Amino acid sequence: MRRIVINTMLIAFSSVALGKEISGPQVGDKLVPFAMRGVLDDEAGKPIDLVSDAGGRPLLIYFLHERTRQSVALARQVLNDTAARKADGLDSGLVLLASDAAAMEDWVKMATQVLPRGVPIGISSDGADGPPAYNLSRKVAVTVIVAKEGRVVANFALAQPSVNDDAAKIAEAVATVLSGTKR
Repeated sequence: MRRIVINTMLIAFSSVALGKEISGPQVGDKLVPFAMRGVLDDEAGKPIDLVSDAGGRPLLIYFLHERTRQSVALARQVLNDTAARKADGLDSGLVLLASDAAAMEDWVKMATQVLPRGVPIGISSDGADGPPAYNLSRKVAVTVIVAKEGRVVANFALAQPSVNDDAAKIAEAVATVLSGTKR
């Protein structure tokens, strides 16, 4: 037990020393179902639970903490790609985190042309911090979780997301999950 505590402390210290922020459930963690409220099309106003709806199938959850040109562009790239992989058994969705849900909904309605299509888009029912069990960090702009069989296989906590730098890494994690190989 002592070794586990020491190893956990070393991992946390290494992450801080390297400038890597920890956000969301980590590799190996079980995903907990959570609710968001749909904001577009047929899902508008309806509760959505991405984890339960996936039923253990491969899943990508994109948490948008901060609306920036890069974080929204990365969301569009990653989620349009995942929507194209739905036939391969991949589920995905965009979770918007906001303290003012009404203002976020207004923004979504104005920004539909820059948002991804073909995936559920909703506002977290838990406000700007997101689902409490997920322990999301407000120090990052984006947290992307890739899961299979209800467990996290990849986590991307991005303080400064970049389509050029991050889209390929996320796509690789998705391809690995869909190919059935361990990462």
